[in-house]
Amino acid sequence: MGNENLQNALHQAGLTIEAFARVINVDPKSVGRWVSGNTIPYPRHRQAIARALDLDEHELWPDQTPVSGDDDDTTAGDGCDVVGSWSYANQHNAPNPADLITASDGPIDLLDSHAGIQPTDQIIDRIQAAAAAGRKIRILTETPTRQLAALIAQPNVEIRVDDLWTEFWFLRAGHQMLFAINFQDDIDVMPAPILKLDGTITGGLFERAQGKFEELWQQATEKPQTLVRTAAQLEQMISQPAALATPSHPAGRQPPKAGSNSGAGAEMPPISAGNEPAISPLAKIGESAAPQPRRWPGRHE
Repeated sequence: MGNENLQNALHQAGLTIEAFARVINVDPKSVGRWVSGNTIPYPRHRQAIARALDLDEHELWPDQTPVSGDDDDTTAGDGCDVVGSWSYANQHNAPNPADLITASDGPIDLLDSHAGIQPTDQIIDRIQAAAAAGRKIRILTETPTRQLAALIAQPNVEIRVDDLWTEFWFLRAGHQMLFAINFQDDIDVMPAPILKLDGTITGGLFERAQGKFEELWQQATEKPQTLVRTAAQLEQMISQPAALATPSHPAGRQPPKAGSNSGAGAEMPPISAGNEPAISPLAKIGESAAPQPRRWPGRHE
């Protein structure tokens, strides 16, 4: 049956799936899944879609979004979901990612770009325990390590290695997240700053980061070679990282060398410095204070 509201809105605007995908800068496959009703867009995408079609989100997803201006809604937050911040991830009172795993219920997602979170024995043990308890674990990394071998073929654990090239990394456990940013001037010098986010507060960084993870995960699942199935395959990915290189890499940028200070060492807590500036291609979404209504050439009035 699909999302008839979205189908009708696109028809009224005179837009095909491919054309609308270009308007909001997403993959046409994503728009197709939203129209068919197979998936529901993340909040930031719902906002962009509604804005582009000159509609309220509630008109397109009445079951997922409140009526605009509904003061009785108790689920909507003010978007400020930061509950803790530390200038350096190795501060004595900074959170330990292994503790986050056991302190929260629900699925676990690890996005590791350029050795942001090192899978210490403690983290591996707690991920194994969480998987044994039926929690779903997804690990998406650009710099795999041999410690991940202990999780290969573990029930409820899926590991993928792909060319991410993000400027942030995070560990999400249920409704909690440790989020870190990479600073260019601090490469291989000092641990990254870290934020603790509360996912029960809507409209915040947690939702945006998780939405980006879902995009990257979807892209990785469309490439079968990214799935780690055996220890031998993992070893090949570690020893031949160039195989992940793509033309999308900016010139002159390279992952950190083995033994550099970009990852967590024995003298540091598991979280460590990242690798370059926090600049997101999604930074412009929602910045316009007063977006003008869209009037597409093919709109059916």
